[in-house]
Amino acid sequence: MKDLIPEATVRRLSHYLRCIEMMEKCCYGENLQSKDLARMCSISDSVVRRDLSYFGTFGIKGVGYDLKRLKDSIKRILGLTEKKKVVVVGVGNIGRALIGYLSRVDGFEVVAAFDNDPQKIGKKIGKIKIEDAVNITPITANLNAEIAVVAVPSDEAQKVVNRLVKGRVKGILNFALVPLKVPDDVTVRYIELLTELEVLTYNIKKRRKS
Repeated sequence: MKDLIPEATVRRLSHYLRCIEMMEKCCYGENLQSKDLARMCSISDSVVRRDLSYFGTFGIKGVGYDLKRLKDSIKRILGLTEKKKVVVVGVGNIGRALIGYLSRVDGFEVVAAFDNDPQKIGKKIGKIKIEDAVNITPITANLNAEIAVVAVPSDEAQKVVNRLVKGRVKGILNFALVPLKVPDDVTVRYIELLTELEVLTYNIKKRRKS
């Protein structure tokens, strides 16, 4: 495997995995051509082949890819061979929606939820009991959760993240619109819905002019 993999390629691997899973449900067959995966994912055939080439040889010329083997290989590359434990901090509308969504997908398991609202602490969302946010560090460490979703107000985010880092979390999905300071061995991904909407409006405007 090459050392430097473009982030765009990693993002597309996740998209390929979703498409392959859809193909399986539709009884596509045992073998998959790159052009069919490209069509399903709305990208070019050459991009699919280039992306997969970063990680070795998967297909056979004239035959294509073994569907199950390719799916298993992508899951292994993405680190999804076993379920990843996730904690959610901030059980507002976004937090609740994410807990519900993650309960229906493979690869991830919400094992704890936290909030600082006394009216929420102790209540349950499905099987998940909402814990007091002051207990983030010991509970997260005890559960061996590697991933956290942070959906709290911006002025609370860094304090929450400090507790998560002490609890040995290694990946953080941040919905708070504020930069976070973390150690080098912790990865943060920022989810900025407003930015995505603004990119959409830019593209709409550009197409109207063309």
